[in-house]
Amino acid sequence: MNTVHVEAFDLNLLLAFEALWAERHVTRAAARVGLTQSAMSHALGRLRAQLDDPLFQPTPRGLQPTARAHALAPPLGEALALVRGAVATQAPFSPKELRRTFTIGTTDYGELAFVARLMARLVREAPDVRLSIRPVANIGGSELLSGEHDLVLGVGRPQTSGVRAELLFVDSFVSLLRAGHPATRRPLTLERFLALSHVLVSPQGTGESQVDAALRERGRSRRVVLRIPHFLAAPHVVAESDCIITLPERVARTVAARHGLVIRRTPLALPTFSFSQFWHARNDADPGHQWLRRTLAAVATPASKARAA
Repeated sequence: MNTVHVEAFDLNLLLAFEALWAERHVTRAAARVGLTQSAMSHALGRLRAQLDDPLFQPTPRGLQPTARAHALAPPLGEALALVRGAVATQAPFSPKELRRTFTIGTTDYGELAFVARLMARLVREAPDVRLSIRPVANIGGSELLSGEHDLVLGVGRPQTSGVRAELLFVDSFVSLLRAGHPATRRPLTLERFLALSHVLVSPQGTGESQVDAALRERGRSRRVVLRIPHFLAAPHVVAESDCIITLPERVARTVAARHGLVIRRTPLALPTFSFSQFWHARNDADPGHQWLRRTLAAVATPASKARAA
């Protein structure tokens, strides 16, 4: 293995490494830091030579980091964050002058809950900021530690050291039926609720939902006729059938009017859940990161709240 002397190392290559780590694609990484594709390919070649490791292996699904790249990513991410923080303190922060791409990990529930309002704010306040939204099934914290994600939005709390958290909102559950459904003509009792055919959103494809857990405690069960992995398809199914679906209220409010759906209180006591934003402590003092977190917290508060009947 070659001995690397920092005095002879081109530190600009660290920005190339950071972009390649985040994007896993040479062309997208080049665009992220304002280089041509050939310049980024050349930078990757120099990185491989100086660090004596392939670092990123090409696969049909994009560049896959080697073990050495996985080891390098967290400390290099922290070092670059410190440098950015030191430079940023020399001038007043203005979101209109911010030119940066933020990578946010969340589920499709998170996308429905905040992305539209967030983008409306960005267009007005920070027109040169770009967002890259990526799916995360579970909040483990490794993406924040490595620097792959700037923020992760979701439910729960990662156990990774150095991860910060801020509560964005608390959500509850309601049920949706199509307008004109026979069940909308009378109060939705538990017996009428259980007599209906149910659609279940299950991101993992298996497991017990909050509704089924509450029913099991009562010694009851429901008839689930469709289990799907994403929130986005569910309203279309309910709008075209006599099925009922129980969803987080924020999703229900977002999709009800545009799909001709009626919101009803679920006749079952269900727990609420907290939705938070998570970031690594190295970004605490980063002005751009601070601004993004404040903006997310602001758009997470709905302007109005429709009540379920």
